[in-house]
Amino acid sequence: MKLLEKECTESDPLVCADRILETTPLVMRVIRSEIRSRRPADLSVPQFRVLAFLKRHPGAGVSAIAEHIGITMPTASKLIDGLVNRELIAREASPEDRRRVSLKVTKAGESAWKASRRDLQPKIAGMLANLSPEDIAAISRAMEVLRSVFGQEQDTNGHC
Repeated sequence: MKLLEKECTESDPLVCADRILETTPLVMRVIRSEIRSRRPADLSVPQFRVLAFLKRHPGAGVSAIAEHIGITMPTASKLIDGLVNRELIAREASPEDRRRVSLKVTKAGESAWKASRRDLQPKIAGMLANLSPEDIAAISRAMEVLRSVFGQEQDTNGHC
């Protein structure tokens, strides 16, 4: 099935932003639903999100995780405590500031993250399978562009 029958000539950043805001929640709903249905009974979606965040931002602290997940610092600390107790992440004193905690994914956490991703990928691929090769290539290219834009935004704002 080819969805992009004609070339999109819309180049207004506001229209593009609107499309991103409309589409991202739909994609995230599928991802959250799949993680919930496939996760081990004792690992929550927020815990999976922490693992994924720390994979992308090793050494991040509690405040960065709280901000990313959208929870309070005490709630983030409790979430992190559970992951540390299960040896999925390690907590270390930051080399730059001993008052700050640096968090990293352990080998067991890496395995849990990889298993989640390995289970999720076929579901998403199945949803894309009926698209034309051109549409799949367009989506892949768009994801590369979005990663560069939003990854850069995180770096310039000082957020992890």
